[in-house]
Order: sequence, then C-alpha cells, then structure tokens
Amino acid sequence: PFSTKSNHFNVLKSKFTLYLLALICSAPTVELRKGACDYLCEMLQKGTQSYLAGAAFLKANCLQAFRRILTGPLDDLAAATSRMMIALSKSCYDVHVHMLDILETVLAAIGNPASGSLRVISLSELFVALSGERTLEVLSGIIELPNIMAFLGLARSSVSSRRELVQRWLEGFGSSLYELDEVAEYFAKSTLQGLLYVSARSTLDPADAIDFRKVLFGLILKRVETWRNSYFGPYEFLSETVLASLVPMCELQPDLCGGLVALFHSFISHGETRLLERVWQGGFVPWLCKRLADKSKIQLAMMEQRDAADTTPASKDVPHHVAKGWDRHADMVCMQAMVVRLVTELYDLFPAEFGATVAKEESLVKNLRDHITFYCHQETWPLREEKEVTDATEAIICYEMQLTLRLVYDINEDLQKLLVQQGLLGVCCTLFLPTPKRQEEMRSAIGEQRSDDFSETQFLQEAKILAGGVASRLLSLPDAYKYIQDRRARAHSIGMFSQIHHWSDAVFEKQGSIAELSTVTLLERCSALYIAMLSCQTLDWCLENLGLGQMDVFTHITLRMWALHPNPVIRHHAMRLFSNFCQVHCLFASVLQAESSAKLANQAIHRTFGFWDVRELRHLLRLLVGVLCHVLSIPTCNVHFGALVARMLARKLDCPKLAETLRNGAAPRASSYASKYMFRTGFMSQILSWCEKPGDHYSRAWGLWLVLTMLSYEASEEKLKAQGDTLDPEAVLVMEEVSLEEVQVERRNRPLDEQEAASGKTSAQIAEMRSKQPECKTRIHWLRGSRELIRGTALSAGKCISFQWKDSQQLGCVASAWCLVELPEFIQTAVESIDSKVVSKCLTLPEKSLQLAALLLVSVVSSLRLQLNARNIAGEFLRRFHTMQQILIESLASGGEGPYDMIARWLHEPALGLPNENEFRCLVSFMIGQCICPPLASTPSLDLETVLAAPGKSLQPQREPLPPVDPKARKAVEQVPEPEFLGAPPVAECGTPPAALLDKIAQEVMKEDQRLQEAQGPKMEGPIFSTMLCHLLFALAVMVPAHPKEAAQSSTVRGAAFAQLIKVQHIVAQGILPKALYEPADGERAKLFLYVRATACVRSALQTIMASWFAADFGARFVITEEGGKDFIQYCCKHINQAYNHKTALTRVTGSPWERVMLSQGPTATIAELLVVVCSSDANLVESSKLGGEQALHSLSRFGDSAAIRQQATMLLTKLAVVLKK
Repeated sequence: PFSTKSNHFNVLKSKFTLYLLALICSAPTVELRKGACDYLCEMLQKGTQSYLAGAAFLKANCLQAFRRILTGPLDDLAAATSRMMIALSKSCYDVHVHMLDILETVLAAIGNPASGSLRVISLSELFVALSGERTLEVLSGIIELPNIMAFLGLARSSVSSRRELVQRWLEGFGSSLYELDEVAEYFAKSTLQGLLYVSARSTLDPADAIDFRKVLFGLILKRVETWRNSYFGPYEFLSETVLASLVPMCELQPDLCGGLVALFHSFISHGETRLLERVWQGGFVPWLCKRLADKSKIQLAMMEQRDAADTTPASKDVPHHVAKGWDRHADMVCMQAMVVRLVTELYDLFPAEFGATVAKEESLVKNLRDHITFYCHQETWPLREEKEVTDATEAIICYEMQLTLRLVYDINEDLQKLLVQQGLLGVCCTLFLPTPKRQEEMRSAIGEQRSDDFSETQFLQEAKILAGGVASRLLSLPDAYKYIQDRRARAHSIGMFSQIHHWSDAVFEKQGSIAELSTVTLLERCSALYIAMLSCQTLDWCLENLGLGQMDVFTHITLRMWALHPNPVIRHHAMRLFSNFCQVHCLFASVLQAESSAKLANQAIHRTFGFWDVRELRHLLRLLVGVLCHVLSIPTCNVHFGALVARMLARKLDCPKLAETLRNGAAPRASSYASKYMFRTGFMSQILSWCEKPGDHYSRAWGLWLVLTMLSYEASEEKLKAQGDTLDPEAVLVMEEVSLEEVQVERRNRPLDEQEAASGKTSAQIAEMRSKQPECKTRIHWLRGSRELIRGTALSAGKCISFQWKDSQQLGCVASAWCLVELPEFIQTAVESIDSKVVSKCLTLPEKSLQLAALLLVSVVSSLRLQLNARNIAGEFLRRFHTMQQILIESLASGGEGPYDMIARWLHEPALGLPNENEFRCLVSFMIGQCICPPLASTPSLDLETVLAAPGKSLQPQREPLPPVDPKARKAVEQVPEPEFLGAPPVAECGTPPAALLDKIAQEVMKEDQRLQEAQGPKMEGPIFSTMLCHLLFALAVMVPAHPKEAAQSSTVRGAAFAQLIKVQHIVAQGILPKALYEPADGERAKLFLYVRATACVRSALQTIMASWFAADFGARFVITEEGGKDFIQYCCKHINQAYNHKTALTRVTGSPWERVMLSQGPTATIAELLVVVCSSDANLVESSKLGGEQALHSLSRFGDSAAIRQQATMLLTKLAVVLKK
C-alpha cells in the first residue's frame, strides 16, 4: 500500500508538504487545517528524509499565515499549528533558524490574557523548541526579543507542566528555577542582560559553558560593529549596564578577558571617548588592573613546579588553576599591554579622580606586585628566548612604573600613605633586587670575598630608574619608613643590605657626579636609595635579622662611605647607619680600635662641618653622645638588649671574629682613639654653636646633655697637673693612652690564657678583665673660657625649657641648674632666656622626673649668690634676676589649692621607689624654707652682714626676728633690744604657712633621724647628720617664728629640735671621732660635708628652740607645771650637768678641733641662758630644784662660760636657799 513513510514517497514529499502547508494556511474548514497539521507532524516524526519537507517549507512563505493562526481566536488550531512547527523545526537547522522570526509573535500570544491554557502550553513548547539551542543564530534571535517575561512568568503558574517548560528552558542555559528571581530581574531589563547574567553563572559542563559564553560574546562584538557602522554609533548599544553585565561573564575565561580588553581598547583607536567615560564610570579600572596579575599556563606550571620542588605529584593531570591560565603567553602579554594603555588613557581623561580611586580600592599595587614579582623572581621566565615577547614584557613593566611615578606625584599625602600601606615600596624593591637565589648568595658572602658579577644592574634598567623615582617620592612620608621596618619588608631589607655589601667596592669605582646626573650610574643610584631606606632600621631589627657579625661588617662599610664617598645622599645615610651601629659598645670597639678607622671618623666629622644641615647635626650629635657614653662607661642600650648582645658574644653566635677582637683589647684602644680623634675642642665648639644658631630643638637638648655630662665628669686640677706637658691642648677627654695594637695583645694573651686557665678563672671573667678600659675624665676649659659658647648654652637651655617636649625640658632644667653653679657667666644670659613661668608650669606636670628637674633649677636660682663684678651689679640684670626668683618662689608656694598645698602634698606622698626620690624630698624640704624666708633683693657684696637693696628696690625697715645666738652674749634675753634698720626687702612674699605643716616637718625630722640610726647598725658607724636632715631642720627653723606658741607647745617640734642637741653631747661624751660619722658617698670631701651638716643641723635646732621659747617673753612667763614643762627642765638640767664639769672644761682647752667645734657650736650656752630665764620666777625656781635644777645652777656657778652667767647662777642659788628656808 502507498504510504508517506516509504522511501518511494520521498520523490513527492516536497510537493505533498507544500500541499499540506496550503491546507493549513487556507483550507476552508478548521478540521481540515487541523488534520493537515497532524498529518504533517506524523510525516516529519515517523518518515525519512524530513529535510525534504523542510526545504519545501523554506520555499513557501507561510510564517505570516502561522502568525495569524497563532494569534487567532481558535486555540485548538493554534495548538495544532504549534505542534506542527515544532516538528518542522527539527527537520533541518535552516528551518529552525527561519522560524526564529516568529518568536516575538509567540511571546505576544503567551502573554495575551485571552489565550486559553491549551494555546499557552503549546506556544510555550514551541518557544522552548525554537529558543532552546545555544547556537549563534538562536542566541541572536533571542537577543532581538525585547522581552521574554511572558514566558518566564509561567514559572509562577500553579500548573506543573508550565513550570516544567520554564525549568527545561533555564536548564538548557545552565540555570534553574531556584535562581528565578535573580534571572527574571535581569531579563526584565533586557534579554541581552538576562543571557549575560545566566552565562556568568551557568552550571553547564565546562566545555558547553565555554562555548555558550564564546557564542554570546561573539554576538555582542558583531552588534558593536553593526552599531559602530551605523549613524548612531555604538553608544546606545554599549550602555553602562551592558558593560557591567559583560565583566562577570568574561572574567571566567582568559580568552574572553582578552576579548573584552580588546573591545575596551578599540574605544581608543576609534576615538570613542564617551565609551571610555562609561568604562571609568562603571568602575572597571580595578578589573582592568586585575588583568595584570593574569598568568599563562606556562607560568602557572612553573610556579607549581617551584612550590612543589621537593614533592612528587601523585598524578600527571594538569592542576585546576593551571588549566585556567592563558593558552598562549604571547596573547597574555598583548592583553596586558592593552590594559596598561587603557589605564593610562583613563588617567588622562580623569586625572583628578584616578589617584583616589586606585588608592582607595587597592587595585593597582596588588596586581603590579603579582605581575612584577614573577618576572623578577623567576630565574627563566616563559619565552625569554623570544626577543619580541621579552621586549614587550619589559616595555609593559616600564609603562607600569611610569604610570605609578606619575600617580605618586599627582595624589595628595593621604593617598600616598595608602599606597605605602598597600606595599608599593615593596613592589619597587622587588624590581630593584636580584632573584631570591642571587640574594641568598650575596648574603652568605657578607664578610667574605666579594664577586665581580654585577649583571643584575643590566636587567630592566629603565624600569628600575622609574621605580627609584617612585620610591624617592614615597620616602618623604614617615609611613614609608614604618613600612620598611615592618615584617612585610623584612626580606627586601635583608636583600638591600646584602647588595650594599656586594657593591661596597664598586660604588667607589663607578661613582659619578651629582652636578651632572647622567654620569651617575644605576649602581650608584640604587646604592643611594638602598642606604636611604635602610637608615631607618633600629638596632633591635638589625640584631634580629643581621646578627652581630654582619652588623660589624656594615659598621666598617658605612664609616668608609661616610668619610670618602662624594655622593651626599650616600654619605649622609651612611652616617645615620654608622651612628646607629656605634650605639652598641662591641661594634664601637671593633670599628674604632684601629687608628686608621679613627682617623677616617675624624675626616668624616670634618666633612660634616663643611656645610650646615640639621640632619647631619642631629646624627653627628647622636654618634658623639654614644661614643662619649662608651668612653665614660655609661650604658647606651636597655638592659634586655645589652644582655642579648652579651649572650651572643659569650656564645660567639655568628660573630666569632668580633668576639676575638674584643678579647684582644679592642675596647680600651677604641676609647683611646675616640678621645684622641673624635673629641676635639674645635668639634665641640662647632657643635654647640650650631645647636643654637641656626639651631634645632633636638640638637639643643642633646647638646645640653653633652655639656651636662662633661661637667659631671670633669677632671680635677690634680689630675690635669699630673699629666702636665703630655696633655693635648685640643683634647676634651683625659685618659691613659693605650699603645698596644691588636697583634701585640693577641701575642701577649697566649701565655696569659694558660696562666688564667690554670688559676680557674672562667672565660667571662677573663673577657671582662681584658676589656676593662682606663678611667676617663673630661676637660671644660674650652667652654669656661668662651663667653660666646656660654651665652649660646644659656640660650639653648632657655629654648629647651620652653619647648613642649618632656626630655628637652628636663635636660634644660638640670643643665641650667648645673651651669648656674659651674659657669658664672651663664646667669647673665639665663635671666633673659629662661622663662620662669614655664619652669613653674613644669612643677605642675605629672612626670616626677620633670618635677625634680624643675625643682632643682628653682632651688639653685633661689639660693644663688651672685659674684661681685660689674655685670652683676647692673640695674637691669638685677631686676630680671630678682623677678625670676620672685616668680619661681611665689609660684611654688602658691601651687595647689591653697598656700603651700602642692609642696606639702609632695612631702606627704609615700615613697614609690622612683629614681632620685630622696633627692626630690630633700629639695622640697629646702624650698619650704626658701619660700618662708626668701632671699633678699640685694646687690652683690663682700659684706655678709650688710645688705643693700638692689636698684629699683626700696629700703624697708627690718625687725630682728630672733635674738642673737652668740653663746658669749652677756645680756639676758629679756634685755636684748629689738632694733629696726633699713635693708633690702625679700624678693618674694609667700604668706604665712599653715600651722599643720609645722608638725609635718617635725615628723619628717624624726623619721630621718630614725632612718640614720637604723643605718648605723650594731657597730654604730655611719652618718647621723644628712643633707635631708639639714633641709628639714632649716624649714622647721624658719617656720617656727610664724607659729611660736604652737611650736613651743608641740612635743613633736621639741623632740625634733632636742634630738639634734642631744647628738652633740653624745659625741662629746662618747668621744666619737669624725671618721666614724662620714658619709661614704661624699668621698674626699666627707670631713667638710660632715662639719657643714653637723653645724647646720645644730644651729637650726637652736634657732627652733629660741624662736619658740624666747618669742614674746615666753620664757619669762613659762610655767614648769604646763604641758611638757617638766620634761624640758629635766633635759636642761641633765644637759648642763654633763656639759659643765671638770672634763668638759679640760676638753675646751685640750680637745680635738672636732670636739671644740661641737662644744662651741653646740646648744650648751643657749640652754644655760634658757634655764636662767625660766628660774627667774620663784615658782619655777622651786619646781626646778625638784627636777635637778639646784645641781645645774651649782655647775653653772662654777663652770659657766661667762662671768655674767656664773654670777646669775650664784644669785639664783642664794634665792633658792632663802625661798626653801621659808
């Protein structure tokens, strides 16, 4: 039977297809049309050679009729036609493509609310069948659709078949219904954006997904060219949203990245500035910069091989990240070149915004580092033998550095800091330094023979020069040096140290002239930059990362560069490093133990003084301060650092040569040569002059430290006379010269080693003994004899005190106090330069050390006695000097919440164990007395008794506050006149101190006495008078006249005063020698200080008694029965009985000077007069007889100091006998 399925029918298939199509399009009945559709579907699905039917369809113009049927009123006919079209589209691909024009009609019918469910489902199947392919033509047809939301909306239908159709369509592109919301959002904008979104997140097989994205990107490129050739241009098609949607898809494949970069680059060649602006506004600069970090498969394979050099891979499969690399390295280089040009063009278009964008988004530095690191760290990077690729790569790196150089000069300081924090300096260092393997070779050669291979300077020369410009610009920021000190830059810093050592000779051989920059070689430029960057490294960093041995090597190298190299940058930063290394004693000893090195240092210092540079002055000062500390055995480093260095030397870790050098006497030789060549009077004078003029705050502070240290270590006249003619007039340091060189010491040490080893000494003891350097002292003749230097020092001291820096103010106060005592001319300028109000403010600051320094200066100024000369009696000078005293004393007394509040709180504070705490309390005690009894505003005079008011100060009537204390006075206290006389007024008026302070000071006196007694121990040897005790008793003595009654009635005040008087009688009675009471810290002046302290304490105690008991006739009105009266009379009687006897009388004539001083300055005469006054009343006389008064009066009548005392005692005895008889 005849059938359309047989092969014989193929001859008629085309004509029969046309016949069926005619029926479908124009048959008079619906059933006939539907039957034709069904029969055509069956023929295409079950027959053979279906392409013949497809060819016939292409000849017929049926699409317009199909559109009418699909949108017509008959749902069943539309459904049948849809099924027929699905079958027909499968006949051949050309038919499929031809039917794509009907997609828009299909979507319109699906979205029509009048369409029935049958029509919707059939049309949806037709849409899926026509648009489900990922071919060029199908995707092109889909892109032309304005919107497919009518179809995607079926996914929210309650009918499962509709949802399944949408899911099938989405899965064909690698998406799913789970992403429907996001997908629908992008398709709602445009079909193109929806496809781009789906392609970027496609879950298809990798090969299918790659093909899908390639096809889609190709369609976009074709449309760009189409739009570009049109009248409107590509601006309407390539909107910002389209460009933004392209990036996520393209960055999944290297080839698409290259294609997108090429598309962006075409904007430049076609002059499409508006599109470049969209690239900028769309934020594509970070994405473009990221392309610089792309790698080819060859690169990734080499990196994989380098990282796993010691491991054998388990599989020969290519790693995943290698598979994602570029197939051709040359293509990647081409792409990166286009990226650099694109970024540069965008920089030109937006110069103001570009710097802020790349700095804040951290896009440029990171990718530059990845790009440059591979080429600079890889021994053989890919395709190095191909010159074209090599030249292109080097050109790209040069353009990158050129762009970066322009960037760092255009942006502000804050953005520069961001680039530093992101590691731009590290990128530059990577470009400078050789490969890591070569760096390791250089480091291992430190201290050994250097090679002559400088081939690393031939690699990327132009790029290195540009990178040097970038680094130089960034080094103007403090943050750049913080980055260099950070652990991130550790490898770079070590590499630079290694290369400096490698070039240490070549940098002298290949030197140029700064005046003609073209003569400066790349090697010298890099060396200057290296040493400038490394000069900020701390000693802790150097010790941790270099070690003592390598630090020793670089100490010699930097000294040579500082002294001999003509490049000022190298010279200055070499001096920085040298001064830093010389803070370590063993390095100082190693480098300066040779006389040639000391001469080099002398030459370098001479060169430094050739021109003014504040940086040179600061670091030269730091060097000289460190060297002076080493010579004077003052520690320069903290305890932890010093212990670490000592441990490394003892174990000889990485520094056997240095340890042997120190063992052979390097330290004393270095000190000797340093004093001979580095500390010259000319150098010191020049430094102090520069510190003040032109001047620098840092230099002034440390210049004052030098002066202060030299004053404290000044050599005695005896030592200077002992050296005689051998003393160099230009020398500042005085010490024994060490003449043995290292070779001689080493030869001498050999037999000594055997002897000391036999004696059982340890190696540490031997090293300490041999490294001991001779005692060193200083000379100040060059300063004392120069009025200009003294004036400059005074000006520096004043500016240091006024500058808001704690260390500066502290040094200024201490140095001023010392210079006021040691340099008489200092006061002439100090009254002008020192701001008294600033010194007073320092007293209120919380730092104890600063309070102590300021209080020391206040104490010296308030107690300073001016020399008698023409300059010191000038009216203007005296006015300023007395004004300074007034401000300092009054501000100290008025500090706190009330009079004497601050000073009392200082005295009341518990001991905290701080340094110089006792000295602080001692000065506080002294200044209490100075505030209560200020110095007089008098002119300098040789007469200690007569004081005249200074010019501008009026004479004031003065009343004798106390009776005379002369033990030979013949008049009784009641008969002492109270004369008034004209004299100089006090410089300050501080008001009356509170009475509570009286008992507090008396308690402090008792505590100090107890401390001295406990310090004597069981042997009863040691001082019983101290400076602290002197000042406390002085304060007590001058405070008692303000509160005489309270003082007389206070048992604490009486005990504090009488305790000092008892000491005198104890010394005389026990026959204690002065030597047993010496203070060991006083040294050669122990006897003098003992006499002064003992006399001052006793006289102050007497003053306290007289001011309290004799004031306002209190002694005559004294009643023994009052509180404390009996104790007082008992003490007086006992003291007189012990003092006035045959032994005491003999001691006054034949005793030692010490005993005679104690008797003459002691309280005996005063107590005798006091007892006579008290016994003048009958009641007191009777009461005193019960307490031993009769025996005391009997002793006075026989052994009294004067005839008047003996006569009064005899009269009182007679009176007592008469009264008792009654």
